[in-house]
Amino acid sequence: MNFEGLHVKEQTASAMRSARFALCEKLFAQQPPPTPGVLDAWSSEGLEPLLALNWHDVPAAPSALTRRFAAKRAVRETLRDDVDCLSPNEHALVERLLHMNGVTEISSAEDFDAALALRNRLWCDIGGIGGAPAIRLDPAFEQPIRDAIARYDHLMIRTRIFTFDAMIHAMLYAAGFLDDQLPRQRFCADVLEVDQSKPGADRLARNYVEAAYDYVIYSDCRLLLHEALALPESFVEMLAVRGATVPPMTPAQMLGCMNGLLPEERAAMHTLKHALQYALRPGIPLEEAADDLKLLTKQGVGYDQLHQVASDMLCVMPTPAIDFALRGLIDQTPRWL
Repeated sequence: MNFEGLHVKEQTASAMRSARFALCEKLFAQQPPPTPGVLDAWSSEGLEPLLALNWHDVPAAPSALTRRFAAKRAVRETLRDDVDCLSPNEHALVERLLHMNGVTEISSAEDFDAALALRNRLWCDIGGIGGAPAIRLDPAFEQPIRDAIARYDHLMIRTRIFTFDAMIHAMLYAAGFLDDQLPRQRFCADVLEVDQSKPGADRLARNYVEAAYDYVIYSDCRLLLHEALALPESFVEMLAVRGATVPPMTPAQMLGCMNGLLPEERAAMHTLKHALQYALRPGIPLEEAADDLKLLTKQGVGYDQLHQVASDMLCVMPTPAIDFALRGLIDQTPRWL
């Protein structure tokens, strides 16, 4: 989605999540129910754009039917490895699908992202059920996925993915961006425990990072981005001009980045939450409001705009304590650029 030109209050992390889910409802809620699968139910014209995404290695074929058969074979041959290498949100959604007899409602922006990724894997279709967006798992894959998840090796890989994902999120929190070459290399080495040149390894790594993180392609370079970045193209253009790297971090800073709060940000966030408590409009959680303001600050938003965003969150007039907290947040929050 493009948030260029919108008011800064529409560029907060929570507002962008809401906008993504609103898009999901607009696209799918009133559509026909999802079909049992895309490989058998979709037309060749509908299936081909998914094949073109190259989430599976499907060779060219002399006919649409032959290509469809090749796609089925490719999906089945790599299903176990793909189950092992699902993103955390994909894995959670697949577990819910298995628990709900293969059909479940898409109820959040995170669900929507995971559902699109599962459709890219050719496992699921998305549509509308009862006026809400929903996803359906291809019944042919249900038992193979159950069998794959039940393996001890699957548990070990998921444990390594948990650690890997925490590391990547920490680096994204520290810098706002990350070239995808390093994560793909580390995914092969740390999660798959194989060399990146092993057949199929880089495909698993590439699919994982595309499913797990926001990204933008710039000058043939794929950059992973922090999910709160409202204007990624502008951010990347500034990177190209100024240059930037992931800053060196102490163990305490790395741990803080994993938890979404650097040690040097703690005091300002404590002051901000104390100032906002009992002043927010009903329905706005304190943690979400404070995080929105902090993440805007990391993107370089100044006091005037930050004050406008905070004012829209309040059910009272901004107090001197809130103004003081906002200035402290600006002073103590490291910027991504």
